[in-house]
Amino acid sequence: MKLSVGKMSTLCLAITGALVLGCHSRDPASICPVEVWRSRVQLGGVHGLDVLVVVDNSSSMDQERGQLATRVYSLVNAMVYPLASTRILGADDLRIAVVSSDMGLQWGGNLEAPVGEFDHGCDAREGGDNGRFQGYQAQSVDFVSGIIPCDSGVKHCPRDWRCSEGVCRPPADGSTGRECPALEGPVAEMTKWEYGTLVAGQAACLANLDVSTCTVEQPLEAAIAGLRHGKRSGFIREHRPLLLVVVSDEDDCSLKDKGLFETEQWKTGGGDGADYTCHDPHRADAESFLYPASRYYEEIQKILGFDDSIPNWAFFFLAIVGVPPTEDCQGSGDELGSCLESEEMQLRLEESADVTGTGRRLRPACTMVDQGKIVAEATPGRRFVKVAQQFGSEGYVHSICDPDWNSAFETIADRFDTCFCGGDCFWSQLRWDPENKTVSECQLLAKYAFVEPGRQCPEAFRREFYEEGGDVKSRQMSSEKYESSVMRQVVSADDGTQYEEVYCPIPQIPVDIDCEVAHKTAATLEGVYPGAFGWYYCEGRGEDYVIACRDGEDNDGDGRVDDEDPDCAGCVAGDEQKCPWECQYEVRFTPATRHLTPELYVQCRTRPSKDGEGCGENPPTQIE
Repeated sequence: MKLSVGKMSTLCLAITGALVLGCHSRDPASICPVEVWRSRVQLGGVHGLDVLVVVDNSSSMDQERGQLATRVYSLVNAMVYPLASTRILGADDLRIAVVSSDMGLQWGGNLEAPVGEFDHGCDAREGGDNGRFQGYQAQSVDFVSGIIPCDSGVKHCPRDWRCSEGVCRPPADGSTGRECPALEGPVAEMTKWEYGTLVAGQAACLANLDVSTCTVEQPLEAAIAGLRHGKRSGFIREHRPLLLVVVSDEDDCSLKDKGLFETEQWKTGGGDGADYTCHDPHRADAESFLYPASRYYEEIQKILGFDDSIPNWAFFFLAIVGVPPTEDCQGSGDELGSCLESEEMQLRLEESADVTGTGRRLRPACTMVDQGKIVAEATPGRRFVKVAQQFGSEGYVHSICDPDWNSAFETIADRFDTCFCGGDCFWSQLRWDPENKTVSECQLLAKYAFVEPGRQCPEAFRREFYEEGGDVKSRQMSSEKYESSVMRQVVSADDGTQYEEVYCPIPQIPVDIDCEVAHKTAATLEGVYPGAFGWYYCEGRGEDYVIACRDGEDNDGDGRVDDEDPDCAGCVAGDEQKCPWECQYEVRFTPATRHLTPELYVQCRTRPSKDGEGCGENPPTQIE
């Protein structure tokens, strides 16, 4: 989450998109007034995003494999450094892991399968990769030209590549291969404001999996196994949104019942491998051997620890699978009602001279051709559509045959960009009161708009935090005391309708000024008062190197100025994202607060620097 600054001297404001503009009275005053300014906490940006990618690494994906690593590189770019034209802020903290679709022949939670010699190239004893995070399986990756979108500059492109006509192109020597960046373990991670192409390159290399001999793809079960592993290992963080991406050119065959192993199709190979076996259009009971699509919403809900439903900020499911690249079959899960009825999504067998066995295979739902060559082909991914429908607006389906995956990535990035996540660096130092351990002249306000005047602020806000014996405690505040701090104003809409804007203060938590100490106090408080609404301000020890490396001063006293200092080596003019950066002034929210739906503002009172005679002749100080 990032902050967009607005200015206020009264309750005068104008809102355009995500920006807050304000106004100051310029009339001279007889005395120096107390100035009030308000800065909106923009509802956008992601403070921490965890991404799990499930890759179908069966032999059928071999033709898509050349582009997959490049696509994953673009995915990370979209989440971390979106194109300026998208007006998306992006995540400032991201981690990503990859699992394969190879679950062996496990069924119903049993790793070992009674299949005898009919194993379809799969591990019938150990459950294949079983959702384990995959490390590098190669030390280099070949990127594909013309796929990665970019702005002018180099931050979106692989090392030594150039941005040309909006996409990344290889250098003059034409080399497309790049060594994989060093990575310890199977998780690529970017903390706040590190240079993003490093984690994008690491993620691309993680997704560059070896081809598995197993033709029974179970990507949905692999997703569940991977999420469980991620929860146990700490990869999945509390109060951080999670993106699950599944990429497959065949439908899911997550096995619940071992009865499939006794069918004739299983024993003969059934045309084009197990895809035909799992989804035989001539068997009414074919899907009865598989887990129902409803399982995956329920299991993910349990893994993430939500009792009733999954909040819209917490999770998103993206399936890039076998569907036609049409409006009926690409989009949000609650917009796919007619997809499964489309002709392309029906299970039909066709003759094929390119397969063994009976010479039949499932008819593709889509095909992508480039320069006369098939570069992607996929059978109907019906189960993925059903899962996306289960997730509704938090599910999304995109065709693996669509040459433009980036539109899906940008859609997902935009969805996460609107979630309330964490709080972030404030643009200015606030006046902190060491006695009360609060910012005494500032408030965090939640803005509501009511057609009926006189409506009250949420009762949950009517609490106050105080320190006693070194511990932070909470108590209920009287309605009269709370209401005295509420601000109201009547506003007229364009159609003449009048409504009341109500600015409701959210309780401030007394914490130490040192952010390291403050964050620990807040974490302890959440355990004592779960679900409490509150916010706090603290200061870190960082500095903005973009400024410090260009101010002509020796900021750290080592006798070296600006680019003479090794710490400034990464601060290249025109590419400020490479500069080291640490937060100094933080405005942080409790988990309950950051998922509010109203607009949030920090409002403070400041006083002009001059007092006495003539003070009113100076205009109020501008808060930039």
